[in-house]
Amino acid sequence: MDSKGIATVDFLFTLILTLIIAISTLNLIGTNLNTEKSIEEDINGRIILEKLANSINQVNSNFPGNIQEIHLSNNISNNSYIITVKSGYITLEFNNKEGKSAIFPINLVDFNMEHVTEIKLYSGENYKIKKSLDKNNISVIQIYRVG
Repeated sequence: MDSKGIATVDFLFTLILTLIIAISTLNLIGTNLNTEKSIEEDINGRIILEKLANSINQVNSNFPGNIQEIHLSNNISNNSYIITVKSGYITLEFNNKEGKSAIFPINLVDFNMEHVTEIKLYSGENYKIKKSLDKNNISVIQIYRVG
């Protein structure tokens, strides 16, 4: 401001430039926070997938009768999820995202020993993974919910 209290062009230019820099910085910080949340969700989903894939592969690598019990966490960043187990891979779906993890090829059966193409697992539930032999003496993997 000059001696009469009127803003000069230099002062206005400096004020506008400072506001632009401040707004740009705040926008960049907000974008980084959203990116970090997305990365955290992806990592948590990947950890769940890898633990389940490891459990299925361990049971499949042992003798018939081998059982492991697993607990799926309640949510990923407050989002429920669904895991689909198929013959050679498992898929996790949540919040319009999908992740896959490979497993050793397996023959899937339901609780009644009927062959199925996929088994759905839901967040927050407990499941047993069991290696058995079907009526043709072929090794199969059962995955079923327990209380």
